[in-house]
Amino acid sequence: MVPKVAEVIIDISHGEVDRVFDYSIPSCFCKQIKPGCKVRIPFGRGLREGFVWRLKEKSEIKKIKPVTDVLGEPILNSTQLKLVEWLVNNYFCFHITALEAVVPPEITREAVPKESRVYKLFPDQDIELGKAVKQKAVWEYLNSVNYPPLKKEIEREAATSSSTISAMEKKGLLEVRRLISGKDPLSPRPDKPEAFPSGEVGQKRLGLNSEKPIVFHFGAGENVWQIYFSLVENKIKQGQSVILLVPEAQLADRVGEMLVKYFPAETLVLHSDLAPRERYDQWWKCKKNGPVVLVGTRSAVFSPVANLGLMIIHNEEDEAYRQQENPRYITAEVARERVNLEGGELLLSSASPSLNSFYGIKKKELIYRESPALKTGETGVELVDMREEFSKGNVSIFSQKTQSQLQELTERKKNKVFLYVNRRGYAPFILCRSCGFVARCENCNRAMTFHKENNILYCHRCKKKQKSLQVCPECESKYIRSLGIGTEKVSEEINKLFPGLRQVIVDSDRVKNLVQLGKISGEIQNGKWEIVIGTRLMLKEFFPLFDAGVMVMADTQLNLPFYDCQEDLFHLINANLRRVRDGNLLIQTYNPDNATLRLAAKNDWREFMKKELDFREEFNYPPVTQFLVYILSGNSEKEVSQSARRLAKEIAFFARRGDLEMIGPAPAYFSEERGKYRWQISCRSSNRDVFREMVNKTSPITRELIRDNIGVNLELNPKGML
Repeated sequence: MVPKVAEVIIDISHGEVDRVFDYSIPSCFCKQIKPGCKVRIPFGRGLREGFVWRLKEKSEIKKIKPVTDVLGEPILNSTQLKLVEWLVNNYFCFHITALEAVVPPEITREAVPKESRVYKLFPDQDIELGKAVKQKAVWEYLNSVNYPPLKKEIEREAATSSSTISAMEKKGLLEVRRLISGKDPLSPRPDKPEAFPSGEVGQKRLGLNSEKPIVFHFGAGENVWQIYFSLVENKIKQGQSVILLVPEAQLADRVGEMLVKYFPAETLVLHSDLAPRERYDQWWKCKKNGPVVLVGTRSAVFSPVANLGLMIIHNEEDEAYRQQENPRYITAEVARERVNLEGGELLLSSASPSLNSFYGIKKKELIYRESPALKTGETGVELVDMREEFSKGNVSIFSQKTQSQLQELTERKKNKVFLYVNRRGYAPFILCRSCGFVARCENCNRAMTFHKENNILYCHRCKKKQKSLQVCPECESKYIRSLGIGTEKVSEEINKLFPGLRQVIVDSDRVKNLVQLGKISGEIQNGKWEIVIGTRLMLKEFFPLFDAGVMVMADTQLNLPFYDCQEDLFHLINANLRRVRDGNLLIQTYNPDNATLRLAAKNDWREFMKKELDFREEFNYPPVTQFLVYILSGNSEKEVSQSARRLAKEIAFFARRGDLEMIGPAPAYFSEERGKYRWQISCRSSNRDVFREMVNKTSPITRELIRDNIGVNLELNPKGML
């Protein structure tokens, strides 16, 4: 039977239309319309666009409107449609929100500049144009080139105007088409591939061909790319495609540049920092070409690559793999679902695998592979007790050992040293020592960071700026002092102690884009800077290695009131360790006996994960159990709190069944943000299906709240949760 009805998801992000709508399929569209294609349909008082979800023989609704138009070939394939449904069910978002996550806007909305090109309709014939001199000039130019030229190009070269081309188009001599022109970010590609070493390296070491995903734990400084590339070579020879995911866009570009030497025809890159035309071109090549090796960031997990043989997630513990906007997905979870749907193998690779991976290994859902290059025990990392430094009269932010390393720099015994600082600016806040006043952002109620270089107070959340204070606005005291350590303060201290050293600060105040970051990386490589002071930006994998490193204040991360702060600190120390040669890293701390610091210093991943998992099991934190957090926000604190209590009553009624625990409602940890008040309700259960049922039961209330201008966002197992 030929399907006569299309189920369509309307391209509107609103709870009231978050379902399928039935439309009849006119006979003229029977062959064109397929699941995943975009259509134009009547909706409300006008026409809207939507995506075909499914086809069926008949509708339960008696009178349905017909599809007005089919907008090209199907955009989504069957796997992508299933992933959309999985995102909706697991991350509790609208269908159209999930669709927008799976397919980039350049594809769904053709948000790419179009070019008008001119095509001859009678290419091999001589055309008689009489006395139309300008039209003759156009025709002669069209015959002089062997490609359809741009309309603007003809106007310029034939010294004519748009009206001449329009007149010829009306005569049926030529046709003007507005097309999207692709652009290759890896151009020019090599004509021939370079010879590649045997592909047995990765295959033997990792033992792929397993039905379960593999966690590969590699060593600091190991050339893991050779292992990946050997796996890629094996899959390409078998006619299968590979997706290689990396945390940041610049690393994707660099890996793409390496891969294209060996696989010039197959290599593609896909990430949000590409120009629209580049992204458009690469996405369609993923869909139409094969086999391919695609290098991309987290969104590339949804790419339309066919015949997937292997997916690799490099540095799988990186926070960049967690989407911060709806749908708030975790890339490794999506990857596992994708290989379950269409086959292929999954490799989760890291020098410091996540607790989620460790938990999966313990439950025998994942297979663990350890590199022979991995070392534990003596790493060269040293914990420096800053309490002892203070007792000896050293009140500097640098320990004696740190100062000794910097002194060696002045004597040219070392080349490059980095100082890791967890805060940008001069100090995290300013305080009145007379009355205790702290300058806070009026939009977010957070302490404003002091930037001494520009003499301003800056909210790093909402970007509000104001002049720094010389007098306390509460008690008019002049005893205003900055407290804490930021990149500017560390730089100032170095200038005082070692004024001759060449230094640069690498943080988001000074580095605004990947081009600037790449430039600084090159300058470090060329020896322009002896000291690099930086935040996490400095820990990017494409940065050069340093001779020594110092974590100036490790305790900043240690004492955060979040359940996952110890794991984050462990990964952070490992990232610092990978930036130095021979493990020459100093960690300045006031808590040298802390178990996380001691185990991280020895790179004892297994023992740390055991202890951390014991902690999560004792207090029922993820991944042992599941959390779903409702965040409500609005302009009125009273309205937000009342809405949270109203929603909590409905959740509490559902929770009486005993398989769900509700915590709250209560003000969120950051209770104000960008001028809005925030409350949260946390729900805990060992079964994610319980959340799905609860979300469906509470959806009428959440829709009412949204109509009343109360924002309602849901996040599964959020990081940084109390």
